Amino acid sequence: MKNKTLITAYQYCKDNGLYLGTGNPNAKILIVGKECAKSGENESITLELLKKWESELVDENLAGWDNYLYPF
Repeated sequence: MKNKTLITAYQYCKDNGLYLGTGNPNAKILIVGKECAKSGENESITLELLKKWESELVDENLAGWDNYLYPF
């Protein structure tokens, strides 16, 4: 059974385009909000590039949680 608080947090992040975090949702302690490092391949870091990374990271993160919380 999925934790209702986790499902509520996930839905809030999905509705607002926010990063939820990573970790084992079955653990007794789940730390949310920690972003994995991402590096560019010889690209200068610009505000446009950072926004692109943020968008990709949020989309990938929410898709992973969506698959865990609603597998079917």
